[in-house]
Amino acid sequence: MIPNSFKLLLSLLLLTISCSSVDFIKSYSSLETRKNFTGQTFTKRYITYKVGKLNEGWEIVKLKYGDLAFYNKSWNSTINVNSTCSSGGNYNLATLSDSLLSGLKNKQLIKRSVATVNKEGALESRYFGQYENSKVKMSIIVYQKHLCVYDFSYISDEINFDKGYKEYKEFVSNFELIKNEQ
Repeated sequence: MIPNSFKLLLSLLLLTISCSSVDFIKSYSSLETRKNFTGQTFTKRYITYKVGKLNEGWEIVKLKYGDLAFYNKSWNSTINVNSTCSSGGNYNLATLSDSLLSGLKNKQLIKRSVATVNKEGALESRYFGQYENSKVKMSIIVYQKHLCVYDFSYISDEINFDKGYKEYKEFVSNFELIKNEQ
């Protein structure tokens, strides 16, 4: 069972995917809730992509909106993947990353670095913060291709962050964009 604090934090992250509320409404008002995840391949209306395999202990979390979420009970950690497409053009990856922090208090940027997604450059931002009474550490990786933004997040309490971080990075590094018809 996922603790309510992590469910709420995951929901807040999914609701703040884009850098403006107008983009958010445009992205989600037309979002198809029909989606499919088979093997390591995720498909929805205009997008198909493949992600890395997670080890035992990660269970998929069903989402009405958003793409994929996984929870590891032993580490009290979540991994999330989401994609949104907009005709708005290119956005600054740091701004997109920061926009995913709604609901996180006492935010502290630890570092930003270049990451590789789909064999291309992306931005990784790591943060400390507090959600309700829990201290959390998170990594957000943002990748932009054509008119779509793909964001990946790994959230854990400070104690367990390092236990799942390497697996999260491998999960993201194996991302492969198969179809993007936006």
